[in-house]
Amino acid sequence: MEPAKVAQTAELIGVEDNVGTWSIGHATKDFLAGAASGMVGIAAGQPLDTLRVRLQQRGCQQNSVSGVWKDMARAEGVRGLFRGMSYPIYTTALQNAVTFQAQGVASRLLTGSSDKSAVSWQVSCIAGMFAGAVQTCISCPVELLKIRLQLQQALPGMAGYVGPWGMLRRVVAQEGVLGLFRGFAVTLARDTPSYGLYFLTYHWMVAGLSYAVKELQPALSLSREALAAAAAAHHQPAAAFADSWDSSSSSSSSSSSWEGSSVGSSEHNSSSSTSDGAEAAQQLQQQQQQQQQDGASQLLVQFIAGGVAGALAWASVYPLDVVKSRMQSQPRHLSPYHSAWQCAASSMREEGRGVLAKGLGATMGRGFIVNAAIFASFETLSKAMAAA
Repeated sequence: MEPAKVAQTAELIGVEDNVGTWSIGHATKDFLAGAASGMVGIAAGQPLDTLRVRLQQRGCQQNSVSGVWKDMARAEGVRGLFRGMSYPIYTTALQNAVTFQAQGVASRLLTGSSDKSAVSWQVSCIAGMFAGAVQTCISCPVELLKIRLQLQQALPGMAGYVGPWGMLRRVVAQEGVLGLFRGFAVTLARDTPSYGLYFLTYHWMVAGLSYAVKELQPALSLSREALAAAAAAHHQPAAAFADSWDSSSSSSSSSSSWEGSSVGSSEHNSSSSTSDGAEAAQQLQQQQQQQQQDGASQLLVQFIAGGVAGALAWASVYPLDVVKSRMQSQPRHLSPYHSAWQCAASSMREEGRGVLAKGLGATMGRGFIVNAAIFASFETLSKAMAAA
């Protein structure tokens, strides 16, 4: 391959960017922003995630999130909702970092450009599926350990409690390294299409909501002007009195001397220049306010789009997530499930078809909260790093 081609590909991937300077590449920026936004997301959604995992398990006597929460509150208290949170804070940060980095690299290679506006919905979907497949290598062992940590009845400090590193050692000792990848096939089948839908939905939602905000902006501006006019109308009588007073003062001073007129002219010029300066300052203030409003509107668009994308992505593959959670909850030699198909068939036979949708509401609620926070923080951090 020609050196020029190699350099161009390296720049698109993000391996190098502005060689010879301290700036970092696109891939590194995606990784850092993804890691930070992943931490924000996991902190926002941990309580609902714990309830979801409990609700999905075989033998759970409750059929709703509120029922599981009542049982946990009685037995474990509020702290139970945040069990194992220190572990996913770091592991999900890595998972999210790899996801956004892989999606960014694939998008740039497919479009041949680092310009995000050049990304079509087809590219968003394909790059998302690629990212989903890549991060499965991380998400499978991470989620297996998280599920087993969340299913413990003992709290930290109590006898029988096992921390993240202890759980990792236990799994490797009892099941070998491959035990960390139990349920890998069903995790891959879940994440590959769902991440394609995830990034596709976000792409569509941002485009649609941004267009709607742009179209509504004139109407909102008119509304603000109407409110300002209404507020000014309350002061109109005082303004009319001031105008009449100025007119009377002007007529009474019309017979003043030429020297007085010269002084008045000088004062008028001074006040005119002061007025121009005040007008310029007001225009600058209005521009700053408009920029702040545009920034707030864009952040809200990203928040809503990310939330909807996350909720829809989870809903699209939720039965696979139920099967995966059940398979990963126990070691192979203790589990009644030996394959994804057998797990699904056995679960539906014992608990009905509705078992594959058990906890869907909590999952979609958590998906909205977590991914709204993730995308809003990711876009904000990416913009900040681009401006730095």
